[in-house]
Amino acid sequence: MLGASGALGGAVCAAAERLLPGVRLRRASRRAAAGGPGADVRDGAALAAVLAGARLAIDAVGPYEYDPAPLVGACRKARCDLLDLADRSAYLAATERAAGEATGDAGIRVVSGCSVAPGLVEALGRPLLEIPGAVALRAWLSVGSRKPVSGALLYALLRPLGRRAPGGGRFPGPVVRRSVHGAAFWFGRHPWPRGTSGARCGSRRVPVDYRVGMDHRGQALALRALAPLIGLLPEPALLRACRAARPVTTLVTRLGAPRGVFALEALSAGGDVLGGLEILAPQGLDLAALPPVWAARALLASPDLAPGARSLAELAAPGELGAWMRSEGWTVTGI
Repeated sequence: MLGASGALGGAVCAAAERLLPGVRLRRASRRAAAGGPGADVRDGAALAAVLAGARLAIDAVGPYEYDPAPLVGACRKARCDLLDLADRSAYLAATERAAGEATGDAGIRVVSGCSVAPGLVEALGRPLLEIPGAVALRAWLSVGSRKPVSGALLYALLRPLGRRAPGGGRFPGPVVRRSVHGAAFWFGRHPWPRGTSGARCGSRRVPVDYRVGMDHRGQALALRALAPLIGLLPEPALLRACRAARPVTTLVTRLGAPRGVFALEALSAGGDVLGGLEILAPQGLDLAALPPVWAARALLASPDLAPGARSLAELAAPGELGAWMRSEGWTVTGI
């Protein structure tokens, strides 16, 4: 587990310990975690030593704004498969290029973007696109604003606000009210991790209207008001501000609710909703931490899966994903 000392890495570790019985978990972070080695994802030589003897590495070191080639190369040397939770188009593309160069006799499998987006959207969207007339997807995500966030996760939420969106305009913050299972949420447009290439659902490439939101109206209004100012900040300055703001965010999260939701819709060419699914998690949606653990379980059980860049959709069918979600106590409809 790379990035084990971070908020996201810690959540993945907790889920792995609970859901992967019999698997020994080795923790590593840039600064040596308790009981584990130090490992910088930019240092391929040091990583190869850390990964020696491992079957699988999970990279939870965000934000994903570094070159993944040293990590993929280290996994090749260690003959160790790799999962990550990346949500940046440049990182996803670079990982796939590196994975294509790192197969050969090493035979490693690399699953990049193994989180809500793009991984889970693409895995669950494939059957929705089999509905006659479906040509696009719309995704809605709110993990529960009472959940603690790291500086990197806060940065991922705020980074698009006020910045130019593909096709024109700017990302305005949460502006659309939607009721999911009787609970009100406010959503705003968010960049799709694969950019204009859309979602990869089997052989199809379809556009995605990706929306991320809050469950508290006051938080939504604040983000909407701050969006123009956030858009003026250079991204490195915004990241530093997010890391410095953690004490404040701890207080702000108390305003929200724990419940989280995820909804996915199939759209016609005219924008009509043709079908969809909804997930409600009363105590919070751990969709940032659970997909890589689900993928790890499937990958460890699939030694014959071909090497190279793979996807969550190749590792778990929608029915399996739905069953795993229900086992978490979530209300799942449409799967």
